[in-house]
Amino acid sequence: MMIKKMLIGLILGLLLLFTAAFVVDRHWQHQWTGPQLTEDRIYTIAPGRSQRAILRDLAAMELVPSSIWFQRWLGWKGIASVQSGEYQLNAGETAEVIWNRLAVGDVKRYQLTIIEGMSVREIIALLQGHEALSYDIDGVSPIELAHQMNIDTASAEGWLAPSTYYFHRGDSALELLQRSRRLMEEWLSEAWENRADTAAVTTAYEALILASIIEKETGVAAERPEISAVFTSRLNLGMRLQTDPTVIYGMGDRFDGDIRRRDLREATAWNTYVIRGLPPTPIASPSREAVIAAVNPGDGDYLYFVAKGDGSHYFSRTLEEHNRAVREYQLKGR
Repeated sequence: MMIKKMLIGLILGLLLLFTAAFVVDRHWQHQWTGPQLTEDRIYTIAPGRSQRAILRDLAAMELVPSSIWFQRWLGWKGIASVQSGEYQLNAGETAEVIWNRLAVGDVKRYQLTIIEGMSVREIIALLQGHEALSYDIDGVSPIELAHQMNIDTASAEGWLAPSTYYFHRGDSALELLQRSRRLMEEWLSEAWENRADTAAVTTAYEALILASIIEKETGVAAERPEISAVFTSRLNLGMRLQTDPTVIYGMGDRFDGDIRRRDLREATAWNTYVIRGLPPTPIASPSREAVIAAVNPGDGDYLYFVAKGDGSHYFSRTLEEHNRAVREYQLKGR
């Protein structure tokens, strides 16, 4: 009889113990998966920071209890270790969701966009202005950058592909530019391999130079092949390209927004009103479409174009027709 009572007591004790354990487990589980972050915030984990310290941070955010028993419960559950880095925590996320992201290293990504037609100096200024990048570039000129990036042309101008680039805090600005360069090399190599017989350029680098001019002259994307056709015809005939963006590039910091007659006569290396053929380097970063257009000019024997004031151009085959277009679109109303 005594043994029977002891056995019943043991069973009841075990039931109470398991019930208590179940209740505690459900309570801690609710603490782990229930409370939600009330606002977006950036959270940084330094290398070597302990799990206990991170749990204290979550407790300060009112996501988990600060109890040592809760921490022991997590240890019993076997939660994963986390990775250092900068994280974007979002309102509505629970401690469990956040911890899982910390465990897989889902660190915050930043983005930077190089816009079509930007120059090296403009791109450098863009990088310098981004506080999340580790700025490790020496100098700001296209020549200095070409040396640092081991580019085998005299200038880095034109080699940085317009696109949106993603990175993490502390990533190298120079490495971002190397990614941009590799993308441009892919575009240029593919375009050069598929160039048309009508292309006037004789090397891939000449194609890059021409593409940069096409890019700076383009206001309407669909006109790139026609603009390329004008420059291709002029190159084939030995005519000067006579394109304003090359004048502006040659003037550098002296350009104040207006081109004067004396600027058109200034003998800079890039002034295509003075020199024949292409300038020695690109003048900007061309889009992929401009690179393709440079080696695949549109149909037609156009020699001139003039801006119509809405971003598009009027294309002409003769000087007489061009002069009429200038009077129509640029001189009317002056």
